[in-house]
Amino acid sequence: MWLSAKVFPKVLHYIGRNDELLLVFALAWALGLAAFVATPFVGFSLEIGGFLAGLSLASSSAHYEISARIKSIRDFFIIIFFIVLGSGLVLTNITSMVSPAVIFSIFVLIGNPLIVMILLGLLGYKPRTGFLAGVTVAQVSEFSLILVALGLKLGHLTNQEVGVVTLVGIITISLSSYIILYASRVYEWLKGPLSIFDFRKGVAEKHVQTAILKNHVVVIGAHRLGHHLIDWLIKQKLPFVLVDFNPEVVEEYIQKNVLAVCGDITDSYIQEQVNLDHAKLIISTIPDYNDNLSLLDAVKRMTNGKRSKPKLIFIAQDESEVRALYDQNIDYVISPHFMGGIHLAKILEGKDIAGGLKKLREHHLRILSN
Repeated sequence: MWLSAKVFPKVLHYIGRNDELLLVFALAWALGLAAFVATPFVGFSLEIGGFLAGLSLASSSAHYEISARIKSIRDFFIIIFFIVLGSGLVLTNITSMVSPAVIFSIFVLIGNPLIVMILLGLLGYKPRTGFLAGVTVAQVSEFSLILVALGLKLGHLTNQEVGVVTLVGIITISLSSYIILYASRVYEWLKGPLSIFDFRKGVAEKHVQTAILKNHVVVIGAHRLGHHLIDWLIKQKLPFVLVDFNPEVVEEYIQKNVLAVCGDITDSYIQEQVNLDHAKLIISTIPDYNDNLSLLDAVKRMTNGKRSKPKLIFIAQDESEVRALYDQNIDYVISPHFMGGIHLAKILEGKDIAGGLKKLREHHLRILSN
């Protein structure tokens, strides 16, 4: 954990926003650490090494970006994993497995959330927080299946025991997915009975400052153009959230009490974090045309059927991108060359051109030195 906290910010600094390098580095780290842990010197299995590598990646400042880049690879190998696991599942005595599988599934689906709610209630969190956190553990993870498969390989478990655990995994993963998806709605149904878990009247959340992300501005990218926009939004005291790929930039703005999120705006998790569908204005200063199209698709999907939709301001690098974005019904497309020409024309319209240029030059140099 400590090593990842030291390594990843430096690696990100060198590779920048190069998606391929970030993906290669994450895979190399995971496979390399797994291979090292599996050596006779350490003596653990590849599975344990992979688990430790995943923990170190998840605790790094770049975990949002890594998660977004490896999503397709992860989904592909998860399918293969379950196919291999299912092909090795022996269900000769399925009737004898059903009863224990159902009992364990009920405990996992109900018992785990109850334990989490009790613990969080004792720590002073509200029932809603405890419930939403509890439903996320109402399942047997795929890593549990890896462990029982390893136990079967070593002879510590029988085929029937592995079959029971696998059935529990199938049942809990399937049902908990729907519970998590409709967690807010389920909580509204159970709000009354769950109020008994409010042991300390939500004391842990009374002094937590939460931003109500509604009718706000989403600024994507803090470099160059985004930097000036953020300064203006702060002066105008408008509610906004910043999304940037660079963890150092995000940390800098957090120190200034700016609501900032580190990650890739094309990642659905980041889109939910910034409440994209409730924004009144979305300003994207990222130069990548494909990223802007992905963002646009996400906004259309999230706001489909809603009356009020956010206004969109995107940036483009050339005239072809400007026209293409306008064809996608973007409200306004920023063209740096076009805006630069207008700005220069206004400067030359003034009477004291030399004095105006000198002031602008000093202002520009002052910004670049920050």
